[in-house]
Amino acid sequence: MESRRARYGPKKIYARTKREELVITEEWAKRLTGTGVHVHAMHPGWADTNGVRHWMPFFRAVTRPVIRTPEEGADTVLWLGAAPEAARSTGLFWHDRRPRPTTYALGAGPDSPAARRQLWDRLAVLGAAIG
Repeated sequence: MESRRARYGPKKIYARTKREELVITEEWAKRLTGTGVHVHAMHPGWADTNGVRHWMPFFRAVTRPVIRTPEEGADTVLWLGAAPEAARSTGLFWHDRRPRPTTYALGAGPDSPAARRQLWDRLAVLGAAIG
């Protein structure tokens, strides 16, 4: 969280932040079980947004054949807002209207319970500070 102990690298920080988003979603889902509240995370795919156009021009050029319009990128999050599937589950990671895995056999595996607890506790402190 906040990457104070790691050397800055935009891709590394982005990946770490996205991982934290998934952990937070799964932890919220556990804590909200039985309340009728459903939480999910989603990935829009790479969309041709202002950020991609201005900050990632090389990436944009390479991915031009598959990059999505902003509207295509928004599809899954809008769908989740009304889809019955979203209300029948909680804590999932969605892409293209389908739940996707959050860990893979290759690469970083599941997070330790201690790391999850540390992230959640840090968020609780930040939340209390905000109000």
